Amino acid sequence: GFFGRINYNYKDKYMATLIIRADGSSNFARGNRWGIFPSVSAGWLISEEKFMESTRGWLDFLKLRASWGQNGSTASLGGYKWNVSIGATGHLAVGDNNNFSYINGYAPSATGNDGLKWETSEQTNIGIDARFLDNRLSFTMDWYSKQTKDLLVEVGTNAASGFATQYQNAGTVKNTGLELSMGWRDQIGKEFKYGVNVNMAYNKN
Repeated sequence: GFFGRINYNYKDKYMATLIIRADGSSNFARGNRWGIFPSVSAGWLISEEKFMESTRGWLDFLKLRASWGQNGSTASLGGYKWNVSIGATGHLAVGDNNNFSYINGYAPSATGNDGLKWETSEQTNIGIDARFLDNRLSFTMDWYSKQTKDLLVEVGTNAASGFATQYQNAGTVKNTGLELSMGWRDQIGKEFKYGVNVNMAYNKN
């Protein structure tokens, strides 16, 4: 695999990252072995803007962020599922008058699929991070949408082919959700520090 990343930061207020991945696997036939998976993210530190100066007394930090990206996976696909496998079919008895010799027979034991390709997960995320009251109160919110397509699964085939199953890129899974987190951290006196956190998550599959 190959990996490249570019980071950009302007005045610690505007941030961006661009990533490109190129992954190869011999689990796929020639022509489908390499997958290109890009991703990009950006952040805006709103609390550092001049128009936010009036909030400095109670708002310590406010950041808006967003990202989009892809990742590739071979899932649980074993080696060379794209190729036809040849295996022993048992013994073939030949002869007569109770004189037998046994000969090993070989035949295709699994059907291949040279069209198999990378399983791809694509995710979009939008989030907000905030801290208030001298950083004692914190709040985080994330909304995400993740879709995995070209799932690598073993599916049934036409019985006339002589094989029960075949690996294919079949199916799509989509998840969308919202995650919220709120925390309070403080101390009493010089020795006693405490923290309380509340989390909530919702996901639709």
